[in-house]
Parts: sequence; C-alpha cells; structure tokens
Amino acid sequence: KEEQASPFLLDHWGDEKHEHALAYDVEEWLDHCKEHTFASVSIPLSMEEAEQIISVYSSHVRSNKQITPDLEQKMEEIAQRMDIAMAQIKEEAPAKFRSGFFVRLSSRSPKDAGFDTDYKNRMAQLLLKHMSEHPIQEYYSQAEIETMKSSDLSNVQRPTMMGNEEWLKHKLVDDELLNSLLVANYHSNLYYQALSDILCVQNGAEAVQLLTRSERTYNDLIYEGKYPETWKMQIILRQWDRRVRLDHEFRVFVSCGTISAISQYNPYSYYPGLYNEKNEIRRRIMEYHDLVAPSIPYQTYVIDYLVTEDTVKVIELNPFSNTTGACLFQWEYDRRTLQAGKDVWGDLEEWEAKFGISYSPSELQESENQEFPVIRIRETFFPSIVDYCALQNETLRATYELQSQNRSLQSNSFPPWFSWCSTL
Repeated sequence: KEEQASPFLLDHWGDEKHEHALAYDVEEWLDHCKEHTFASVSIPLSMEEAEQIISVYSSHVRSNKQITPDLEQKMEEIAQRMDIAMAQIKEEAPAKFRSGFFVRLSSRSPKDAGFDTDYKNRMAQLLLKHMSEHPIQEYYSQAEIETMKSSDLSNVQRPTMMGNEEWLKHKLVDDELLNSLLVANYHSNLYYQALSDILCVQNGAEAVQLLTRSERTYNDLIYEGKYPETWKMQIILRQWDRRVRLDHEFRVFVSCGTISAISQYNPYSYYPGLYNEKNEIRRRIMEYHDLVAPSIPYQTYVIDYLVTEDTVKVIELNPFSNTTGACLFQWEYDRRTLQAGKDVWGDLEEWEAKFGISYSPSELQESENQEFPVIRIRETFFPSIVDYCALQNETLRATYELQSQNRSLQSNSFPPWFSWCSTL
C-alpha cells in the first residue's frame, strides 16, 4: 500500500492535489531517467516572466489585441535566453539536436498550440506533407479493409455529415458508412500527427510563439502562480526525435512497482496494423521497464514510452491520478485494473460505489489474479470518428485548397514553404 493520501480523494484544485502533482514535474524525475530519455536542458522561468506570457496569451487569444511594445520586448528577451541555451547544447551534442527542439514547461507541453489560427497555414502544409507521404489509397491494407467489411459497426454513431466536404469524397469501399469511417480515421490520424510536429522548433522565437498560443501553458502558469512559495517553473528544451509519432507512443500505468496496464496514447485513433503487434509491444515495454524502474523515484505512477522498431525510450512521467489522461481506460470504471487488483490507498470500494460498481468475492479474487499488464489497442474505429474529425474542417479545407494549388504548379516537388519541415 501507498502511505500518502489517495490522490483520487483530494480536492481537484486544492493544495494537497497541487503538492502531489508538483512531485511529477520534469525536473523531479529527469536526472533519474536521463540514460533512458531524450537529452534536455532547463531554463528557469520567473513568476514575472510567467505573468508576461499570460498577458501575451490573453491579448492574442482572449482579446484579439496587439501586444504592447514592452511585452514584445520581454518575449524577445525570453527567446534570446532560449537561443543561447540552444546554441550551447547544439555545440555540446550536435548530433542529438540536429533536427531541432521540443519545448515544454515543467508541468506540461503546449501541444494544443497548433489549434491557434496563427498555425492554420502551417498545419495545412504539414498535413499535406503527411498525405503525400501516406496516400489514402495505400494507408489500409486490403486485408484490413476486408476485416472491417465483416466487423460489427452497431456501436458506431452515424455521422451528421456524409460526403459534404472535399476530404470525405474519397472512395475506398462501396458501403457509405464504412467508407466515411476509413476516410475520417485516415485524416484524423494525420491531422494529429501534424499537430504534434508543430512542436518542433529551431529557435527561441518559435518556442515563445508556441508557449504564448497554448491554453495549457496559460492555465498552468495561472495555477502555479497561486503558489509563489513553491514556484519552480522551468522551460524545458528537449531533443527532437522524429521517431516520436502518436502510433508509437504508449501510456503505461505502474501500481506499487507493478505494470498494471498499457494503452495506446491517442484513444481516438485506429492505427492500421497496430492491434496485431500488441503482444510484442507489451513484451518490449515490460523488458525495457525492468531496466528503467530501479531509477524511478516513485512506486505508483504513469509513464509514457516511445516504442519503435529499434528503440524504446521514456517520454515523460505523470501522477497516478485522475488528473492524468487514462487513454483507452477510464479512471471512473477501471481503477481496480489500473491498480493491479489492489486497494492501494484503502479507498477503492468507496470510489467504485460512487460509480455504481460492485463485485462478488469471486470476482474480486479474479480481478486480483488476472494477468497483468492488461493492454488495450484500438482494433476498430472510434465510434464518432467522422464528426470528431469534422471538428477540424477548417484546416482540412485549407489543406485540400493547398493541394489543388500545388497540382496547378505541375510540379512533383514541394514548394519552397515546405523547406522548414524537411527535418521532420
């Protein structure tokens, strides 16, 4: 059992919850895992600088106003500090940082910045690049399509839009519903990879723009600002590794030192072929985790791994708490599984009663004795994937307009504005 109070019973915005989350900031585990993760450097961020970043976000996103010359100067100074750090670590380890940098705060990354209108054109460029590299007609194998034809789609929500958008006009199969699912899943997968690729920066100015366009950054800085006595926020510059793709990223739940569960990171995507690899993914994560676990300063936590053909790496660690996304699991209904069948904090029955969950003695025994870790990989489509993908209609329209312009150039090469993403 864990000795501290259950994080599931703490007030979501209370002092104890804050203290619990603070223990999992990057700087708290990075040195312990440095042999197993990406090269990184930290830049302290003062509370005054945080307030300036908050002001820039508020002006740009909340008020749609130009920032003052003074604020602009402050952002340039932060960018210059990052440029100096980038130049130094590039000189020390040029091979590791050749492709650029991934920027984040101690708490979280600005992975939502790509939703901002400032990134609309760049998102369209990146999405078109991915579509060119992975044509839709080649994205699914014929065997997968045949399997989908015979699968049960009764849980799929019928889309509110069918074929009204350019991106939905591809035809892979005759069945209209299945076709829309295949097409939407394809575009959604590539869209979210483009959203991830936006995070690759080459200089301080690009990093500052990400931070000042992210609601996650804005919320984290406001939240941490309420606790000046524990302020330790930093900007973390990490090695950009082009192998980090969402279909290679897995969330791993560790309870009292035991891997209890593994999930693909993105719960909305069906990745062709990935389900068939789940046993191998499970084996490789377990083997590598045996090497990593002795260096980790926690017993119960959530850890994200990159798993590719030739490597396994630690991406980040997070609290074992309902403030951390559970991916294909649900904290409400799967806590017993995620805790490897154990009542780690002595509050599990109370938690389950709150959600109407009950077990017979034999079911409890079976839960505790099942084989861990449980692994979940999506083997069919997210039920509302078409409408979910349609949330990004504006970017998808811009992408197809860009594709049309590119074809009109009658050129097999990308226009000059693709040069910035050649390293991705």
